[in-house]
Amino acid sequence: MPRKSKNIYMKYKDESLQQAVESVKNGVMSYGQASKHFNVPKTTIIDHASGRIKAGAKPERKPVIPITIENVVAEKVKLAAEKGFGVSKRQFLMKVSQLCISLGIKTNFKNNMPGNDWWRGFAGRHPDVVIRKPEKLSTTRSRMMNKVIVSRYFSDLASIITENGLTPDVIWNCDETGKQFEHRPTSTIARKGARSLPGRTGNSRENITILASVNACGTKIPPMCVVKGKTMKSVQSFSTLDAPQGTMWTYQERAWMCDILGTLWFKDVFLRNIGPKRPQLLIMDSHGSHEVLGLIEEAVKENIILLALPPHTSHHLQPLDKSVFGPFAKAYDKACSQFMSEDPNHIVNKATWPRLFKSAWETSVTHQNIISGFRATGIWPLNPNIIPESAYSPAEAFEVPFSSTCDVPLEGVHNDTHEIDATNACLP
Repeated sequence: MPRKSKNIYMKYKDESLQQAVESVKNGVMSYGQASKHFNVPKTTIIDHASGRIKAGAKPERKPVIPITIENVVAEKVKLAAEKGFGVSKRQFLMKVSQLCISLGIKTNFKNNMPGNDWWRGFAGRHPDVVIRKPEKLSTTRSRMMNKVIVSRYFSDLASIITENGLTPDVIWNCDETGKQFEHRPTSTIARKGARSLPGRTGNSRENITILASVNACGTKIPPMCVVKGKTMKSVQSFSTLDAPQGTMWTYQERAWMCDILGTLWFKDVFLRNIGPKRPQLLIMDSHGSHEVLGLIEEAVKENIILLALPPHTSHHLQPLDKSVFGPFAKAYDKACSQFMSEDPNHIVNKATWPRLFKSAWETSVTHQNIISGFRATGIWPLNPNIIPESAYSPAEAFEVPFSSTCDVPLEGVHNDTHEIDATNACLP
């Protein structure tokens, strides 16, 4: 039940306030005399007579965050949603808390976290910022992979490529995957009819998040590994020199991606490895875990175009998911199984994991697999019709909730390729 505020205000008419201010300015009355005569608070008359409060301004509490900064925050969160990277209310309030701390703004927020009162005030000052409730994952996944939504995505992609004259060397995809010390043992030869077959694995399920990025020319840039921890000591316990060359290592309390790490990766890994050519395109999963508000701001500065995949469609539209992460998972399991079978004392831990990761990375994140992913998802060569009809079948059971649809979902998007010569298009 919402809290009821009991605020007491002096009741007076605007005309009374105006007359009181004029009486003081004309020297007819003092502040105290005007207050008693017109029944207006003395401090209110002083504020208006001195010009501290402009004429006609409504009495209200001063915002905790300066209104100019608040307007920028509102525009950023709307821009993020428009690009497909919407944040939840909780994530937004956490960002506001971080902003206040970084700018040194003193607040009366409990535990430095804005509450519902501040949110209601913010929503009142920015009525165009609203909360939209998402559908459950299973239903959403079924609905999202439909021809209308996918055709709109390909239409946006086609416009970006043609309007900016993009070539495959500047079309990138990034995504994250996770690996544990406990791998899945590979199949082995055994006695027929054996009911169980033990397989040695690592003794920890500690997760490591790997952020990868590749382009349509088949080029990969060094990955970023996020390990579980609260200080840099958690990274130092790994044999980082055994990982793929150029790998960036960092930490997070749960080994998850977050806004700060996403921005760090964008500035220190992505921008340093893509060359000076501009603009470039980065296609990303719109999953909320990326929390890319900071990344969006940096992308605008660097003339990097961000395109969000439709939510819950990465299994058909994301190159890394389509043909890279699958082989990577198998290569990782194979490398771990082979390593542990060589010696009973071998174990997958922080000391040995980096070189096993390197073996799987170099075996699976190959030029051919990367190109196959971009081709199979219709990104390059641009070909929306390469998505099989079976991919849209789950969505046929749902009525698409759009006010307007087209009779021909892929109308306006060319077949095969979108007027782009894909041969010899990769630049040296």
